[in-house]
Amino acid sequence: MKSSKPKMAFMVLMAVGIVFALATDGLPSLPTSKPISITYDEMMDEIYLSGLTTAQEDARKGDFVGKRVAWSGYVVDAKKQGWSYTVQLSEGDHAAMTDIFLEGVDKAQAVSLSHGDQVRFEGKIDRFTDGILTGYVHLTSVTIQ
Repeated sequence: MKSSKPKMAFMVLMAVGIVFALATDGLPSLPTSKPISITYDEMMDEIYLSGLTTAQEDARKGDFVGKRVAWSGYVVDAKKQGWSYTVQLSEGDHAAMTDIFLEGVDKAQAVSLSHGDQVRFEGKIDRFTDGILTGYVHLTSVTIQ
């Protein structure tokens, strides 16, 4: 199979870009929109505590996925997950119950956090996982302040 020089140069540039992205824990993501104005508690009330059917809950969760939020919480734990770190936060006081997972946090930020630290953060809702009464929110493209 014969290949032209421009195609070969393009393929090399793509390969270099992919290797760079993997070596730097991914490319930095720019916020795509402003955070929506809702608290964690309000979100849980709308999804889990409003008497919705399971199908309605799933639809409501889908309405929030991909939206950005700006909240604060207390650090419960920070641990390595693959190439990056996940910071587990409690929305309420600094008890040990995890409500929010910040995924894709870089090592320097994760190591600088201690159990009980209060942090402000912004991130994109990636998914929800169901808990006993409410659920857990998983955020990506996170910035911690």
